[in-house]
Amino acid sequence: MITCKKASELIDKEAEVGISMGEKVQLSFHTFICKACKQYRIMSDQLGNTLQKFITKNHENASLSEEKKADIIKNINKSDENL
Repeated sequence: MITCKKASELIDKEAEVGISMGEKVQLSFHTFICKACKQYRIMSDQLGNTLQKFITKNHENASLSEEKKADIIKNINKSDENL
């Protein structure tokens, strides 16, 4: 059986890039036995879903005015001149 540390690593890896079938079996068995890791997996999923909704919502509403874009470009160019 895998350790809780390994289980938490697999939970995080699963959310980011996915895990192999063997890792899924190990993780499922561990979370069946370990209530703390099961809860961590649930909370990790909830946090990931919440963050994804927040990012999606804010990305749709995020925009800069043309004036603000020009100011940013001006500041970047000014910084380049000082190097």
